[in-house]
Amino acid sequence: MLPQYWPKPKEGLGISNVREIHASYPTDYENDQKLMGASHHVFVVKIIKELGVQEFYDTPFTQFEVEIIQNIKGDWEESAIISQEGGYKDGVLWTMEYNGNPDDYLFKPGETYILATRFSPGSRWHTLNPHPNARKTISEDPNLTKEQLVEIAKNDPKVQALQEAYQYEILLDADIYHNNTLNSYKSLHPEEEKPKE
Repeated sequence: MLPQYWPKPKEGLGISNVREIHASYPTDYENDQKLMGASHHVFVVKIIKELGVQEFYDTPFTQFEVEIIQNIKGDWEESAIISQEGGYKDGVLWTMEYNGNPDDYLFKPGETYILATRFSPGSRWHTLNPHPNARKTISEDPNLTKEQLVEIAKNDPKVQALQEAYQYEILLDADIYHNNTLNSYKSLHPEEEKPKE
């Protein structure tokens, strides 16, 4: 069954009201090692289009189709659906702890981002971690080719920092307990755990 989405506000009406959602985080996501450990997939993506808004637990989530430019954690295919907490509901823009211009909160088609996400096997959606450290814009140019974006990503300091942090990621205790450590570094690199002869 296809999801039911709310219609977007008509163009030109502007944002009449903004409501900020406050989160309680299970760990310090400013720490890249903890961010990587709590994420199932971390990748560089180009936003293709907005799909619409769904409501979960009275909170709107806006969903986007994306093209994968580079995997940092995990090995996802060429496209995916990203669910971003926040969006338009009854003429109100809901945002999650965003200090910038509310008009820039939601992802924009054509722009390219680094995103740290968790994966839901049932919906096959990747939900963005709402912490500010879990996203970064690396290009606003919609005309760059995938090859050009790969080169930008390769040289981006945040991409490099997350690649380094992945080797030393700190997993969430709850994920370990529930066996939900998808794409953990140790599970994908077991040879590094073998004793040297």
